[in-house]
Amino acid sequence: SRGVSHKTVVPVRAEILLETPAITVDASAFPVLFIYFADAVPAADFRAFLDVCRDVLHRDKPFVAVVDARNAGPLADELVLAAADWLIENDSKRRELSRGLALVLATRAQRDVLKKILAQSSVGPHELFERVPDAVAWATRRLSGTTTLPTGDSPVAAKRR
Repeated sequence: SRGVSHKTVVPVRAEILLETPAITVDASAFPVLFIYFADAVPAADFRAFLDVCRDVLHRDKPFVAVVDARNAGPLADELVLAAADWLIENDSKRRELSRGLALVLATRAQRDVLKKILAQSSVGPHELFERVPDAVAWATRRLSGTTTLPTGDSPVAAKRR
């Protein structure tokens, strides 16, 4: 069989649930869910993001979200309120399935401020990080014993760095 490689190539299974210039939700490494925010998020994109989050809950499987917000712009007040409403509306299912939230932020000041805010909320298990690999390691530990664990980054992680 001349010209045919005998190597087996296993393609990376990309499962992009949402991809806009401002938000990517990547479930390729589920039960670790990668969420990337870049720039300011338009209202329509953010509402689509909340819909995708609801769809993730409908999978009825435990997960940990790794949110890379190092390049995120500010979120409009109306979208903060929409997120708060979403958290209230989906609180029971979110608490049942979410094993944690790993937030990756660019600066210590951002991490310190958000840490204080999250300490006052009912978001559940969470941790703030400077680097995505540290967040992924934490997410993996949170899932330990729950399900088959992913290894490494998501397929689109390099694109967003």
